[in-house]
Amino acid sequence: MDVGAIIALVAILTGGLLGLGGLLLGAYKVRLDAQRERDEIAAAGLDRRVMARIDELETQVERLNERADFTDKLLGSGGSE
Repeated sequence: MDVGAIIALVAILTGGLLGLGGLLLGAYKVRLDAQRERDEIAAAGLDRRVMARIDELETQVERLNERADFTDKLLGSGGSE
């Protein structure tokens, strides 16, 4: 393997790891924001049924976003951001 191929491989791997890290940080931020919103709603006095329904809806939205991203990648149009 020549030096150019090694450099290209390292560049690709580095880019992939940085992209993955960015996705993980973004997901963590969304999770923290959702937790903060739940805490604010709970402080406003909504009952457990409403909070449970909100959690269900958030889970459904996350799954739909994952499906949309997967479909976009399959169609070659990038990601939905």
